[in-house]
Amino acid sequence: MTSRVVRAVAYCLILVALLPSLRAGVGDPARAAQNPTLTPEQWREDLRYLAGELPRRHLNAFHQISSDVFARAVAELDLEIPALADHVIAVKMMKLVAMIGDAHTSLDLTTGRKPVRRYPLFFSNRKDGLFVTTIRDVRSGVGRMPSRYAYAQAIGARLVRVGDMNVEQAVQSVSKLASTDPGNPYSLTGRVPFFLRIPEILNAVGVMPDMERGRYVVEDSSGHQMEIELAP
Repeated sequence: MTSRVVRAVAYCLILVALLPSLRAGVGDPARAAQNPTLTPEQWREDLRYLAGELPRRHLNAFHQISSDVFARAVAELDLEIPALADHVIAVKMMKLVAMIGDAHTSLDLTTGRKPVRRYPLFFSNRKDGLFVTTIRDVRSGVGRMPSRYAYAQAIGARLVRVGDMNVEQAVQSVSKLASTDPGNPYSLTGRVPFFLRIPEILNAVGVMPDMERGRYVVEDSSGHQMEIELAP
């Protein structure tokens, strides 16, 4: 096997098996922790597997951080697991993998038996901000909107707020979950708009308190702001 093939195999490590089930449809992490899909020991078993297999399978897992830093982060999560909702544990595992700083090694939460959901909007990441390109299947706080075009004026508007945070804070929060290389900003540019659509991620990092009510604020070219509320 050539060195190029060895590298390809090592860098294509995807730890989907760690996430057999993400509990969807829970807005309150405390309530979710009371009704887990997996027991704390099962999650700890997954965590031990991750902590052991990642450095074993990767060509050089600790080229950006030390093994001690990684081990401390694993130990901290191990202690927290009994008090956390399933989706929060999964997102924290995602952050562990991102810590090694390799854009080709990531934990993907969008696959598995119960993949994460999405809010039905899309963003374009430009130099001057994130802009709405599409919104579909929208809902207000009192039920389905009568028209799919209710938020049509938001198309092309710049994103200024996500849940409880301004857009800069929200981007900083989800960026810590992105597997990126220090010299490759484009992998982060592509992942952030996607992460800002995922209820479980936004809830786990403290951006969106209620996952069933995706709240966004956008601003058009004239400075007019509009609040959008979406169901996942």
